Amino acid sequence: PATYEFKVYSNGSYMPITGKLYKTQSLPVGTGKLHFYADESINLGASNNQGLTVTAYFDTIINEWNSIYLTMHSSFGSELQAGETPTGIDLGSDIYVLISPQLSHIDSLLAGFFYSGDLYPPERITGGISNELKIFYLNFRFQENALTSDIVSSTMAHEFQHMIFYSNRIKNGVTSDDAWLNESLSAYAESACGFRVNNGKNQSKAIQMQYYFNGMNQVPLVQNENWGSEAQYGQVALFGEWLAEKYGASGAVRGFYSSTKTGMAAVAEFTGKPFETIYAEWMLAMYLDLRNNLYGFNNLDWNVEYPFADLRAITLTGPIRTSGQYANRITDAALDASHITIAPLACFMIEFYGGGNGKSLDFVIQPDTAVTVFEFGR
Repeated sequence: PATYEFKVYSNGSYMPITGKLYKTQSLPVGTGKLHFYADESINLGASNNQGLTVTAYFDTIINEWNSIYLTMHSSFGSELQAGETPTGIDLGSDIYVLISPQLSHIDSLLAGFFYSGDLYPPERITGGISNELKIFYLNFRFQENALTSDIVSSTMAHEFQHMIFYSNRIKNGVTSDDAWLNESLSAYAESACGFRVNNGKNQSKAIQMQYYFNGMNQVPLVQNENWGSEAQYGQVALFGEWLAEKYGASGAVRGFYSSTKTGMAAVAEFTGKPFETIYAEWMLAMYLDLRNNLYGFNNLDWNVEYPFADLRAITLTGPIRTSGQYANRITDAALDASHITIAPLACFMIEFYGGGNGKSLDFVIQPDTAVTVFEFGR
């Protein structure tokens, strides 16, 4: 329809938002269509402070969709298709997108979200809030250029992965949420769809990665509760990208979507190695930073300044910081007593640089605590 009344989930309730159909186009495969709706409050004739019009902004975002859709279907999996009814209803072939500035009422920093309840009939979910559509939502922060077209387009890839992940969990009869693994795959979806740090199209991921490097000892990878800090998003982006590079089939991660395993067991099944081994390899890759090697990243380097059009450049320090508040390189044998708290399945790195001058380093670990320590020397 030309106008649609959406129920946008928000903290157990919903915001009623009227959307006006901006564009409908065929999906690149099959008979389905993409329906792009804009909040009726958006002035399509407006321009931002850089002279970009709303319509040009929308068109740029929509023009990325076909590429995103094809990449996600070839390298990840597919959303629920017409005729598949594991949620109790046939959702058909079409996909819906709603863009609205009212998403800022949920969270001022929110770029978009997918709500799994929209895949169910109201009587099947707590609270009964559902649009009974395959839909995800995008925030509209246009005037201040806070959400560039690249950010919003990468958010489409991110949220579409959530839709695909949840669709396959339903079909496979898996009830676990697995927030950390789900978010790892969504972060990688952005990169796989062409929105990477090293090509200037994903400043937000660079910022999040640096947040992680600044406090990695306090950020556990395997965590499903209290999820959503900037550092957590940065951590799973690094993990998801490395995992797909080293163990995906030319970057494809389809094995996760056919699996009935969850969390660490799903990673072990995908890689053919114990999760603990994979975790250690990833940690060593961040430290050693060997390009195009198991112990490194294909598209990321440390202590390099990455530029982003119309946004500030970001330097990724990697896990070793040589100065400032987060410094963990010890020089000239300046060994002082220090207490470091490491969260479960988190990591802390110390680099000794310049010789020990006869001094020793003692580790004192609390009783009943298991800690894995790697030592490199040269």
